[in-house]
This record gives sequence, C-alpha cells and structure tokens, in this order.
Amino acid sequence: MKTAKTILIHTAVLTALSALVVFGCPFFRLTGFTCPGCGLTRAYIHAFHGDFATAFRYNPFFFTLPFYVFVFAHRNCAFMRRFRRAADIFLAVYTIILVAFTIGRNFGLISGFTPLQGKL
Repeated sequence: MKTAKTILIHTAVLTALSALVVFGCPFFRLTGFTCPGCGLTRAYIHAFHGDFATAFRYNPFFFTLPFYVFVFAHRNCAFMRRFRRAADIFLAVYTIILVAFTIGRNFGLISGFTPLQGKL
C-alpha cells in the first residue's frame, strides 16, 4: 500500500510539473507576480552549462533549493529524527528568506534578478 501511495504522489508531482510546461506558472497567471520558483528552470539550464553568474541572476536559490526540498521531504524519516529541531529551524529560516526575497523582487526592492525577461 505504501508503494502505491508513493507512486501516486510521484505521478501527481510529475503531472503538475508537466502542466507548468504547457500552461506556465499558475501563480504568475493569477496574480501577475513572480513566485519563488520563477527562473529556476533557466537557472539550472545555465548552471549545467557552467554559467553560474547568469544562473544566479535568474534565481539565486537554484543551488540551495534541492537541499531545502530534501530536508522538507525527509524531516520525518528515521535518519532525520536526531536533527528534527535543526531541520525545522532551517526550514523556517529558509522559508522566511525565500518569501522576503520574492516580495523584494516583485516590488522592486531587490534589483538585478530577472526571472522572466519578458517571457511567460
């Protein structure tokens, strides 16, 4: 049963990611603001080509986000029990920084980060 649930969750995530490719970011479409993930695809493409400066300009969280997702997804696993409090603090601080960056980028308080460059 656990395997079926895992397969269902992974299928739902892949379906949602596929929908993003077809329809674009729903957050941007509904609000007109960029989301914390805006620019990540372009950032990873540039990073894989070795252009880390451009990748950082698209989204400076491209490097640390996989670690954040890993900690969030595994915080209740047996091997993370010893680090549960540290993981919760890390997730809270990282989330606050990510939200502050997103607000700053959307309202012009932070310049130099261009996730869209006229694209949707």
